[in-house]
Amino acid sequence: MDGELAQLRAEFDRLHKRECELQQELLNVHTAEEAKRKLIDDTAKLQPVVVIDHLPVGVLVRILDFALYITCYSQWHKHCIQKHLFAAVSRCWRDIIMTTPSLWTTICVCPTWPSSLVEMHIERSREYPLAIAVLEWRSVANDNTFPGPVLSCTRRWRSLTIRASVVPTQSLLRNLSSVSLPCLKRIQIESYQDVSVEFPATDNTPVLEQLVLKNCRPAVALVPSLEKLTTLVLHGQIGHWQLGPQSIHMPLLRSLTIHVDCSSMLLQAIVVPGLSHFEASLFDVASLFGEIPLVFNEVHHLCLRASIIRSVAQVCQAFPNVRHFEVGTIYI
Repeated sequence: MDGELAQLRAEFDRLHKRECELQQELLNVHTAEEAKRKLIDDTAKLQPVVVIDHLPVGVLVRILDFALYITCYSQWHKHCIQKHLFAAVSRCWRDIIMTTPSLWTTICVCPTWPSSLVEMHIERSREYPLAIAVLEWRSVANDNTFPGPVLSCTRRWRSLTIRASVVPTQSLLRNLSSVSLPCLKRIQIESYQDVSVEFPATDNTPVLEQLVLKNCRPAVALVPSLEKLTTLVLHGQIGHWQLGPQSIHMPLLRSLTIHVDCSSMLLQAIVVPGLSHFEASLFDVASLFGEIPLVFNEVHHLCLRASIIRSVAQVCQAFPNVRHFEVGTIYI
C-alpha cells in the first residue's frame, strides 16, 4: 500500500514539473511573439507607403476610368495602349481592368484599331453605354459605312465623335439618318473641310444634350433638334437658315460657342434664358451687341474674339452679370 502511494506521488510530481515547464515555455513564446510584432511594426514604419496599393477597388476603378477618359479625348487611337500599360502595373490592376465593363466603353473606329479589338471592347463592356469615335476613316471596301459590330450596338451609344474628310463624314452620317440612337447624349462632328450636315434629327436622338459641329454647314432641318440641347458649338455656315427674331427657343441651353458667318442673325433668333457660358468669334463686338435688344442676364462666363474691338459698353449692357470676361483680337 505504501509503495503504491509513493508511486502516485512521484507521478504527480512529474506532471507538476512538466506543467511548470510548459507554462514557462508558453511565457517565452508570448515574449518572443511580442518582440517580433514590435520589430515588424517598427520595420513597416520605415518602409515607403504606396497609397494606391491600399485603395478600395471602387476608388481605384474611378481613378483608372478618369485617366482613360482624359486619354481618350486627347489621343483616341492610343486609348487601348494606355489601358494595357495600366494593366501591366500589377496583377491586381490587371484583374480589375479585365473585369470592369466601364473601362471598355471607349471604342475607336480608325486604321490602328482592328475589328477584333473593336469586338473585344463591345463584348467586355457588356451592356454599358459606349463612346464611339471615328477618326481618319478609310474603308477598305470604299463604301464608307460603319463596321457591323459597331452598328449592332447603336442602342448603347452614349457619344459619337467623327473626325474625317468630307466624303466619309457625309456617308457615315447618311448611314445614321434612319438609325435609332436612344442613349446618344453627345455628338461631335469635325470635318477637314466644309461639309453639309443633316444629322442629327429629333426622332432618332431623343436624349441628345450636346452638339458640336466644326467646319459644318448644318441643314435648316436641324433647327428643331437644337431646342433640347444643353451645350451647342457651331463653327461653319448658317446663312442659309434665314431665321427670324426669337424663333429658336432653347430653354435648357447652358453653354453656347459660335464661329459662324451670320452671328448677328443667330443671336437675335435664339431665346436662351438659362445660358451661363458664351463664347463667340465676331466681326465687330460693339456694333453687333448694340443691335440686339435682348439681355443675357444669366451669362457668367463670356469669351469674345473680334476683328474690330471698340467700346464694349454695349457688351456690358447685354451681359450685365458676367463674372469672367475674356476679349481678344482675331484676324479675318
